[in-house]
Amino acid sequence: MSAPSVLPVSPEPTPGLAPLQLTTWGILHGSSRAWRKSPRALLGLARWYLGGRRPAQVTLQRRPSEERLVLADRDEASFALASMYLASQLRVEGATDPVGRLMEIERATRERLSAGYRASGRSHPVGYPGPKAKDALLYLLVRRMRPAWVLETGVDQGVSSTFLLEALRENGHGTLLSVDIGGPTEAGHPVGWVVPPELRERWDLRIGPAEQILPTIDRPLDLFLHDSLHTYDHMMFEFTWAEPHLRPGGLLASDDIGCNASYQDFLARGSGKWRSLSDSTVGLAERLGS
Repeated sequence: MSAPSVLPVSPEPTPGLAPLQLTTWGILHGSSRAWRKSPRALLGLARWYLGGRRPAQVTLQRRPSEERLVLADRDEASFALASMYLASQLRVEGATDPVGRLMEIERATRERLSAGYRASGRSHPVGYPGPKAKDALLYLLVRRMRPAWVLETGVDQGVSSTFLLEALRENGHGTLLSVDIGGPTEAGHPVGWVVPPELRERWDLRIGPAEQILPTIDRPLDLFLHDSLHTYDHMMFEFTWAEPHLRPGGLLASDDIGCNASYQDFLARGSGKWRSLSDSTVGLAERLGS
């Protein structure tokens, strides 16, 4: 029996995008506000998420409706917390239950991942390849922004691509351009194998080094995501390429900005051109200008 959908979060409308706190504490603190009046359940989940204790099952209950979300997996719990927090910060016009929708996509994506690993005889992947807070953020940003063009570097299994494409499909508008160096993934399947067939009509996947592919792309972008090689020189190259391609109001996102100082150095070098929205694990900055 599947877990029930999560009640919609109804944040107050805010102009533009407010700075986001994407740290563990920010997620937990934001969730405690979104799911207020259920501190005992949330406290248990927070301790579980932080490694203090690991019960077999955690139940979140929202009042006064008494609707429940049952979580029996550590990774699903952390994704649920991130989704609740982010949905409380990013208002999506016309979305009645963004958290519930995110949980549906998360479960379906993890099922495809598990089946793919089993088929290749690799039931225990290195690390956790499934959906993370970053993927919830990307989905909500695309739903809110309604971009025409999104570009990501680094596809791998295709988890983030799936969340981006789901959001584009629900918008009924926009294309995802993805760049990946290619080669079989850890599961032994081609790059982007997790992306379901019904999402691929909005997907332009280009295989090759970013240094060769990006210079061939000449179009204005609404959202750029770096999630490929996390070296200083490569990240700086991608950020520098993206800057003139992002329209004013467009967003520059980068995963794993703690690997080196490229993200911070790039924003500092372009002082006055960018407004930082997050500088924790995931970097997010808005392109300024008229």
